[in-house]
Amino acid sequence: MPVAGEDVDAYFMGPGPKNDSRTSIELVTIEPVTISDDLELVEARIYRRDDFLAGVPASWSTGGGDLYDPTKILSVPLRGFELGEHQSLGSDQAMMLKFRASNQQRPLTATDLRVIYRHGFRNHSQIVRVVYGAKPPVQATNRPRCGRRGRFPGPIWLVGRRTGRGRWGRG
Repeated sequence: MPVAGEDVDAYFMGPGPKNDSRTSIELVTIEPVTISDDLELVEARIYRRDDFLAGVPASWSTGGGDLYDPTKILSVPLRGFELGEHQSLGSDQAMMLKFRASNQQRPLTATDLRVIYRHGFRNHSQIVRVVYGAKPPVQATNRPRCGRRGRFPGPIWLVGRRTGRGRWGRG
């Protein structure tokens, strides 16, 4: 996940909806079910996977380099995009969601996306279980992290079995 500052845009790969019906459907919109107050879903766009020279990034934020920059690649808006019968978005297209963080408070999260689509003359919706978020930056330190009693954590502390003496023994 990119670490975003204030008023920084972050892009995430969206879900790949699949049309299981025998007629085409039209994607109308996508919206988060739950979202932090200072995080906004700005737009969702559809890209051709082959247009990304280094592959479709799972996430990208402003300042993340030109190689994965979704703003420099041809795309179409999600609204009005048509999925044919038994077609999925994941094979040769990718959806990217553009989020904007309006302050530097972290963590910011958006959970569960509601995909609204038109089938015939009616709108339908489906919820996709996902979590998107912006985390605080990791503080670099020159000091190694130590486990119990100043020892470095290792297999003896992580996968040991409990012995009768109240200590962790080897498994």
